[in-house]
Amino acid sequence: MLWQAAPPPDEMNSEMRSRLTTRTSSRLDCLASPERIRWTDKVQELAGRGVTLGALLDFWSLLLQNEVATMENFDPRKSTTNDVVRQAIIPLSRDTDVSGGGHALASIWNRHRPVFPQRMVTHNWTNLFIHLMSAVLAEAVHEDTYSKVAEMLVSQEGVDELREELEQLDMLNLTFWICAFSINQHASICGGFGPEPLEGTEAHAEWDMKTCDSVTRERYSLCDCTQEKVFNDKPDRCELNKFDDVMQYLSKMVPGFAQVIVVDSAFQVFFRAWCVAEIVEGHILGIPGSVKIPSHSALDSNYETLSILDVRDCQASRASDRDMILEKIADVTAFNLQLQELIFGTQGLFCKW
Repeated sequence: MLWQAAPPPDEMNSEMRSRLTTRTSSRLDCLASPERIRWTDKVQELAGRGVTLGALLDFWSLLLQNEVATMENFDPRKSTTNDVVRQAIIPLSRDTDVSGGGHALASIWNRHRPVFPQRMVTHNWTNLFIHLMSAVLAEAVHEDTYSKVAEMLVSQEGVDELREELEQLDMLNLTFWICAFSINQHASICGGFGPEPLEGTEAHAEWDMKTCDSVTRERYSLCDCTQEKVFNDKPDRCELNKFDDVMQYLSKMVPGFAQVIVVDSAFQVFFRAWCVAEIVEGHILGIPGSVKIPSHSALDSNYETLSILDVRDCQASRASDRDMILEKIADVTAFNLQLQELIFGTQGLFCKW
């Protein structure tokens, strides 16, 4: 270990400490009875959209062998999760009836039967998709770093070798909740890129980057399905605002339920508002968590950036999502201290390093 972070300040008062163990408020608390019922039903529906490791490997092989017609330019070393969602997951999860909408890809794989996951995966979409896959596989083989697994995933021979190892470990049926697969993208983002920020701003550059394929730099084709898009203005029916409630439900429902935090090479997962919210929620609920990083050296390289982490600096693809998350935090100072303790404390995410 090349560094040791200082513990949180001892002068933290008792009121602030109590807030560190109090769950942030749910929007469910503000809804009337019919909306509360619909909210709860949607949480239970979402919770049943787990995917098996075997299904994820099958999907990876299709991408690797360029068998997904809508993503023939897939490059394992360049394609991001955002690329895969836009060009593979959304097309593959659309109804065959062109006048209809679609479903979560997890629902299609599971033939619309509930599959309750054993792991909740926290990750950011700008990360390479191969790193998401590698981290999930690393969890199955009990590894903390995923760079070696990633190298194996580049070739079909390596994929076959990993599959054989997982079969011997009886891990191909290990189930995961991954938003890219477990959310119905046709009920939210499939038909657009969100409001375009003012041109020439940093926000516009980030928005523009997320509208184009990482390999070809061509603008993504948008889905023209007719399914209604549901966002935060219809909170009870929205699928994008319930991750914390899904985590709470699964932590009570599934024995041994745990969280996997996939850290990208730039450690940007800690600067995405939804990811931070999920990480802290897992800590408050007492859900066991494991962190998957590219390598040990990557942690040392990003220490200074993490040491000044402030939830107010976190970003989300939609400003309304960021605002909603910040509104749920009663005390930002206490939350930031909790976040630092969760990351660097003696029982924190990186304590073993």
